[in-house]
Amino acid sequence: DFANDEFDAIEINKLLKQLEVAIGNGSVEKASNLARKLAEYKVKCSVVRKKSNLPRGCEEIAVNLFIEDRLSHTGPITLYINPMITVGQLKKKIEREFDFPTYLQKWILGKKLAVDDNATISYFNVMSGCAVFLYLTVENPDRSVMYRNKLEAYLKAVDSFDIDNLNCRTADISDNKRNNIGCNFSGTNVLDYSPKKEEPPPVGWNCPQCTLLNDPTRPGCKACTTARPEDYQIPLGYKLTPEEEERLKRETELEEEYHKEEERIQIEADKYKAENYQRFIDLEEIQFVANVQTFECKVCESDIDVGEGITIRECLHTFCRECIAGTIEYSETAEVKCPYSDANFSCDALLQDREIRAIVTPDIYDKHLLKSMITAENQAANSYHCQTPDCHGWCFYEDDINQFPCPVCKHMNCLTCKAIHEGSNCKQYQDQLEYESATNENARKTKEVLDTMLREGNGMRCPGCGIIIMKKMGCDWLMCTMCRLEICWVTKGPRWGPGGKNDTSGGCRCGINGKCHYACSYCH
Repeated sequence: DFANDEFDAIEINKLLKQLEVAIGNGSVEKASNLARKLAEYKVKCSVVRKKSNLPRGCEEIAVNLFIEDRLSHTGPITLYINPMITVGQLKKKIEREFDFPTYLQKWILGKKLAVDDNATISYFNVMSGCAVFLYLTVENPDRSVMYRNKLEAYLKAVDSFDIDNLNCRTADISDNKRNNIGCNFSGTNVLDYSPKKEEPPPVGWNCPQCTLLNDPTRPGCKACTTARPEDYQIPLGYKLTPEEEERLKRETELEEEYHKEEERIQIEADKYKAENYQRFIDLEEIQFVANVQTFECKVCESDIDVGEGITIRECLHTFCRECIAGTIEYSETAEVKCPYSDANFSCDALLQDREIRAIVTPDIYDKHLLKSMITAENQAANSYHCQTPDCHGWCFYEDDINQFPCPVCKHMNCLTCKAIHEGSNCKQYQDQLEYESATNENARKTKEVLDTMLREGNGMRCPGCGIIIMKKMGCDWLMCTMCRLEICWVTKGPRWGPGGKNDTSGGCRCGINGKCHYACSYCH
């Protein structure tokens, strides 16, 4: 029938091509066997010798071409090429003969990826009979099917094509008319093709990056490790191959080993954290850190044995105990700095209070605390020192506090008058100062201080009772300690009207139509 005739024609073309290659390579025995097979078909053919127009040593060679894409594999196809042509010229040749665009062609020549289009075929050590591979990279999968169909059509219709100098014609073939087959055989390209049984489509997912077909269960591409598409699902009823079973088993074992190693590392890390924390606690409980090796003190230049020196926590500088104690005792400020200093650097690290307490004697430590108290008093804006001579008592006061009972000398200080006048109120004390200022030197000096306060605006006379009052801190509201009148400091008058608190018929009327004065900083 016609199918068998077509198969015989393809088989004859295949034998003719193989015979051509065998003769060209000088394989006598192989050529003899192929000629015997052709004789069984009673093929009528003629052989025409073709002289090469290439220089000696540059004759064409026959190579076995394998063509692959992401879904199919075809070959071998016998291809004649000149070894002196470039990779770019080879791509153009394939584009002319197979209609495969050059930009889709990736060539493997002599087991090397041909990336340089200017390199010659001979550069890759390609010789006659070698296998060369053409891989078609198609960004659009639909176009891949189109090119594959072109290739199949090319191969199936090879017996009716005129390629280069080959004119091969297939006649009607039947069991009793095989001797009618004729073919002009001129020693050029005859494609080697034999029909293949149709195979089921491959199962798996194609890598979106390199188009490699991967097993359905593989989570990432075997070639480029690109992740499997999220929308891909393993076909129902899919049976694992032995290779997949082995791979999944190995992955499970590796995952178990990874988790065990991760747990071991976590246990060791927790143990290390606990030990490190305990060392930190032990170190914090030590009052000061002793030296762990001998050294020369930078202050007294003495050699200090292990445990006899002190390492300052903040900067890790090490000195002998006597030098550190002297630094603490003779420091002019409450903040004791590290004594390290050279021509280029002076350390500003401070000794901690627990270090100071552990290094010096109790008497020196009390003096150090006194320095701290004096420093705190001088730096505080709302501090008041007891007016008793040589008394160390002092306090922080609030805006509504007018008296300070000194815990050291036990005398009562008036914060309004900045003086001690036990047994008399502020008015009586100020009247007495006015009276005694002419004869008593101390009273005169006190009066001068009060007058200076009034002149410089640091004090004012109460608009109610007339005593001198001072604003200690805070907003512009204050209350007279004698008559309890609420006063606006910035206007030097009453805060409210005759009716008392919230009477806006008089007073400074602050907040009624804005501030009572441009300099007012809120007077309630």
